[in-house]
Amino acid sequence: VVVYVEVVVESRVVHERKFAQPKSYD
Repeated sequence: VVVYVEVVVESRVVHERKFAQPKSYD
C-alpha cells in the first residue's frame, strides 16, 4: 500500500513538472 501511494505521488509530481517545465522533458 505504501509503495502504491508513493508511486501515485511521484506520478502527480512528474505530471505537474511536465506542464511546469515541458522543455526539461523535451
